[in-house]
Amino acid sequence: MTTTIHSNGRGPVQPIEALFARLESDVLDRSFERYGNFIEPDPVNMKGEPLGAAGSVSFWGNFLTYSHVFSVITNDADLIKRLTAAIRANQQRSDYLAQPPFFDVSKLEVRPVRFSTTQGEVKLIYAGEHLGQWGDDYTLNGRGEWVGRPFNFWRDFARKLMADRHAASLKEAA
Repeated sequence: MTTTIHSNGRGPVQPIEALFARLESDVLDRSFERYGNFIEPDPVNMKGEPLGAAGSVSFWGNFLTYSHVFSVITNDADLIKRLTAAIRANQQRSDYLAQPPFFDVSKLEVRPVRFSTTQGEVKLIYAGEHLGQWGDDYTLNGRGEWVGRPFNFWRDFARKLMADRHAASLKEAA
């Protein structure tokens, strides 16, 4: 069995028990769900080469309010079981669940609805769900064309809308 701790905490690498203590005291940063949800079985590098021995699992991420970056690769079955349980328990904390879920911009559709050259609205659709339709502001660009707000405006608008909906759902559930 091999365990490699690439990083664990600030400064010098701390022992694995420091990670368990941090998982009990601080909440994980939910944005890491996008990158494998903290646990990656059979990790490989960019060339597809294994990063650990057979049966290895990579544990990596950071915390929301306290920087304690961790990256551990192990094929120790007991350690895999303990770390998986500790991470999944952290993900059930109310302060973890209060964080908005990851916003995947690739799932956002911005559909212009033009009424005329100078007037229109935008439909926002996220992961197939119609979020709503909002008026757009059209202005002349340098080439004499009437254009609406840029995609980045609508991306940020949709991200905030989704975060606000998440926060409202938590209040309703309470």
